[in-house]
Amino acid sequence: MPGRCVNPAASHPPPLNSHGGRSPPGAATLEEITLDAHGSEDPHGSEAADGIRDALSPNGAYDYSAQFTQLAVDLVPELDAEAMLLFVLLARVARVTSYDFESTVHRPAALNYSSFFVVALLAVDGPMEGSRLASASGMSRAAVSAVTKTLHRDGWILRTPSTRDGRSVVLSLSPEGHSRIPALFRRLNAREQQWAGALSTADRTELVRLLRQLAGGAPPDIHSRA
Repeated sequence: MPGRCVNPAASHPPPLNSHGGRSPPGAATLEEITLDAHGSEDPHGSEAADGIRDALSPNGAYDYSAQFTQLAVDLVPELDAEAMLLFVLLARVARVTSYDFESTVHRPAALNYSSFFVVALLAVDGPMEGSRLASASGMSRAAVSAVTKTLHRDGWILRTPSTRDGRSVVLSLSPEGHSRIPALFRRLNAREQQWAGALSTADRTELVRLLRQLAGGAPPDIHSRA
């Protein structure tokens, strides 16, 4: 369908709870974010960098997404602007919230997003071999190996030989790891509630329904690349 004009000032969503402060150690750098957004180093210097920084602020996510979409449609008029805006905005909101959760919940517990995801999976699903953990988390086996070595060093998990395959290791939460999980989940859920407070109960239900519908309509070849 022909591209349609996207006005950043139109239908502006209510602002989400703001979060400020400097980037925590280990968070994505501005250069990495710029590369992620544009696919190459931005040639426009500090002005463009300020735009990316704004895109990571809660109130800037929509404006950035609408502006990005409009510029793309200006370049290639036949683009479907609505579809592009949907996915650019989804990616922006995911990045903003993930950054916030890492800053306010994961880092204070000496974790990052990946290590938190691993301990959360082990807490919910129970012990599993590294290959299954890689599949469940969507991480490579090499990444799982690196993350779990650090978690083992820090007392979060145990590594025991598999009785099924002597070459494999079964990963499980340590007693100390189990004891840390409830407080960690409570802190995360408290932050989730703050973000979700921008929506009514009905809006949350509808958003979950729409996201489930979107996920269910994945292109037929998606699983061949997963």
